[in-house]
Amino acid sequence: MSIKPLLVSLLFVVVSVLPGLGQSNADCRRINNTFQKKVCSGVENNKAAYLKELMERKSGEYTLNKVLEWTKANYDCFVCEDEPGFRGGSLLRKVVFEDALSICFFFVYDARVDMNTVERDGRTLIDWLQDDTEKAFDAAFETENEADKRYLIKQIRTGQKYFNIFRNNGAKFRNELRQGGSKF
Repeated sequence: MSIKPLLVSLLFVVVSVLPGLGQSNADCRRINNTFQKKVCSGVENNKAAYLKELMERKSGEYTLNKVLEWTKANYDCFVCEDEPGFRGGSLLRKVVFEDALSICFFFVYDARVDMNTVERDGRTLIDWLQDDTEKAFDAAFETENEADKRYLIKQIRTGQKYFNIFRNNGAKFRNELRQGGSKF
């Protein structure tokens, strides 16, 4: 058997895979810091129409389906910066922090973004949300200040709301990703 057909096949595979790899990197490079700040600011203001318009302009697409495809493909390129009370992370983490439900619907139901990325802190979106909600629960249980308790209970309810939305739409815990299955 000749090695030539094997080398030709290998070369074909490498050539066909490389353009796809370059494409995703090029798209992330197109999403500069200024644009990321605009998008994160749109999340803070809970303006889904503004966010869709930003994505439309950046993608260069003018049909809703194409804009949603571009948003889904480039979702992992966006990272919101740290700020008081928020340690930074994905757009959906920012959505939870800001309680931006209309933005949540855009990313989860319209664009159908991947919610199972392991972020820089080593946790998936649902891991982070569970940890954050548990911390709020513990703090609410321990505090004697009524104003703090009300704020923390609101934070717990917000966490539960988003947990259900994300979980019912495919978000998984990191250990489930390793096992390839779901606890449910």
